[in-house]
Formats: sequence, structure tokens, C-alpha cells
Amino acid sequence: MRPLGAFGHGQHDHGLRPAAAAATQSLLLARRIGAPRCVRLVDDLLPRFEPYAHASGVAELLQLAAA
Repeated sequence: MRPLGAFGHGQHDHGLRPAAAAATQSLLLARRIGAPRCVRLVDDLLPRFEPYAHASGVAELLQLAAA
């Protein structure tokens, strides 16, 4: 699976931060309202974030997903 395709070397932080924040908020809301299909949708995105685990917001998303 390709990493988040729109992000090139050195340019990924601009779109990656909002994407990680949106995924984090989506995961939190899905868990809070008990929406397993929505949780699964976010889980399906995680492999695309993993190459950027060092980027701002991504580590937090990955930790939350693992919890």
C-alpha cells in the first residue's frame, strides 16, 4: 500500500497534520458513540500514516489507535 499519495519528500507535513488531526477526531468520536464501522474506516487508513510516524500528530493517532 502506498503512503498518503499527495505527500512528497519534505512536503508531507502540510497536508499530513490536518489529515492526522481529522483521523484522530474521527476515531475519538466513533469510539464515543459506539460506531464500529467508523472505527474500522479509520483503522483502514492507519497503514498509510505509518511511514510518517515521526510527523506531528501522526504518533498520537497511532498511539490512540493501538489503545
